[in-house]
Amino acid sequence: MQQRSLVHRFAAPRAIRRSLLLVAGTYLLAYATARLTVFHAVERYRGADGKSGPRHDLIAMRDRPPGEGWPYRLFLPLIRVEDGAARVLRDLQSNP
Repeated sequence: MQQRSLVHRFAAPRAIRRSLLLVAGTYLLAYATARLTVFHAVERYRGADGKSGPRHDLIAMRDRPPGEGWPYRLFLPLIRVEDGAARVLRDLQSNP
């Protein structure tokens, strides 16, 4: 009897973990699809004709400024992660 209760005790967390992994995987797959089809990179240069300041890359929906549209808000956490990773890689390349 004691062993049976332990099995039932750990069955629910396993199902919750499986559900969370399924939701996270679906979210990542949806972002990858949106990144390939809906979003694109936007390059902005500070200053006149790009003469002052570094380039600033943004992810935006096609034909819209960055930050507009519900897909942008839905995937904002992953957009921030991608932007941060790109910034870290760019810093590592510029400062060996």
